[in-house]
Amino acid sequence: DMEQVLGLVSFNAKQFLESDVNCGLGLDGPVVAYGHDIWAAMRGFLTAQRMGDEYRRRTSETNSQWTGDEVLYGSAEQALELATIGGAKALMMDDKIGSLEIGKSADVLLIDRRSETHLSPAGALIANLVYGNGPSRESIRRVMVGGKTIAENGKHVDIDHRSVVENSDRLQQTLLDEVGARKFVNKRSRYKWIN
Repeated sequence: DMEQVLGLVSFNAKQFLESDVNCGLGLDGPVVAYGHDIWAAMRGFLTAQRMGDEYRRRTSETNSQWTGDEVLYGSAEQALELATIGGAKALMMDDKIGSLEIGKSADVLLIDRRSETHLSPAGALIANLVYGNGPSRESIRRVMVGGKTIAENGKHVDIDHRSVVENSDRLQQTLLDEVGARKFVNKRSRYKWIN
């Protein structure tokens, strides 16, 4: 997502991935992409890569030699890999997290595919999840982190959402005041979107 937020149309993951650089998705999301949505990060990765490929194709002196396959670098499966084991490798934690293996932390998302039409057909499940921005809250049956269930049927087991939102809003206001940044938050529009 960072590449899209910053308008980097020449994004090229291929050069890093093919040179064995440890790459992951969602590692900087809250800082630069304005969110924590790993599905949006996966889709954003593929979209930014496609935009960069198209930019390179159009500006290349040898664009007549391009066959079209170059424009399709990256797949939904590759994006999922970068968001899981790729992120774990980038954090040097791939011996503990990032894939379902004996001895690793069991971080699992159980999805009821039958409850959503955009998750069919089953043969394209990963592509449907990535390009469809993931499952809806209603289709998520269970979320497990470290083998412990933290959410069931779309609701957190131990977290009061209302208090989390209220607390984060209060902390944001305090932080904006402490660093003198409130004037920048409201400056982007002539309308007052934030109280």
